[in-house]
Amino acid sequence: MQLQLSDAGARHALSMLGRTEDVHFSPDNRRLAIAGINSNSILLLEYERTADSVEIRRPTLLRSEAFQQPHGLFWISNDLLLVANRGGDLPLVRVPPASDVVEADVVPLQTVKAGNLDLLETPGSVAARPIGGDLVELLVCNNFVHFVSRHLLDAAQGYTVVSSEPLLRKGLDVPDGVTYSPSGRWIAVSNHYDHSIFIYRNDLDLGEASEPTGILRGMSYPHGLRFTPDERF
Repeated sequence: MQLQLSDAGARHALSMLGRTEDVHFSPDNRRLAIAGINSNSILLLEYERTADSVEIRRPTLLRSEAFQQPHGLFWISNDLLLVANRGGDLPLVRVPPASDVVEADVVPLQTVKAGNLDLLETPGSVAARPIGGDLVELLVCNNFVHFVSRHLLDAAQGYTVVSSEPLLRKGLDVPDGVTYSPSGRWIAVSNHYDHSIFIYRNDLDLGEASEPTGILRGMSYPHGLRFTPDERF
């Protein structure tokens, strides 16, 4: 399969983004978001896969005063993107549709705040899933304070933060990536300085003192995680 950067703008945008920390496909697999941690920006690229090639084109660089060392990304719909900022909060932004616009300024639709109210501190990675009704559950890796927090957002109320709580802490040493399995049965957290991945059964007994159900070893400073569709890998 051949990768094609099908316009000069896409090549230039990638070369100018600088250090990148996370990448995530939109739910329809039509757009790719890449976090530029030092440029305080998010690059969106239109993505199309055919039988023998992948085309990447039509870059849009998102800028916002809310981007402060963006490190983790997660689309919760085809136009709503969560951004975990190591140097700040976790905003939810509405992104513009794909077009020939090269740069766009965005403002948060909602924000999970750093500090005592929403518990965030150095948020570096985020995963989300709908859990019924209008509620969306977020898991956030708070990198340098070594815990994972859980937050509920109410989509019917403009994604207002309904609750925030510490979820996982025991044995974590810079949790740097987090993901749900497709069914939501399992949670995986990358444990940076332990060089391991902690796997947890996602049930009502899960809490700060929980031990992982399993530990994967043999990697070095793990960061990004995804389960395969069959949840076996």
